[in-house]
Amino acid sequence: MVQSRPSPELPNDALIEGLNLPTRIRNALINAGFKTVGEVRESSDKTLFSFQRIGGTTAAYLREALGPSRD
Repeated sequence: MVQSRPSPELPNDALIEGLNLPTRIRNALINAGFKTVGEVRESSDKTLFSFQRIGGTTAAYLREALGPSRD
């Protein structure tokens, strides 16, 4: 599997498992059921916070690394 660097330019259908995210963050997203970048982009911070191991710092990192919805 080729690891992509997180970037606001990634398409919404890019797979989370293929991103070069910190392991803890990637695992937290996968365990929360996220499969694509678009699913993370479309989730509110409140939704992200409801998952184990995703807090304010992680949500801020994801917003900066992945950017807003690209649709």
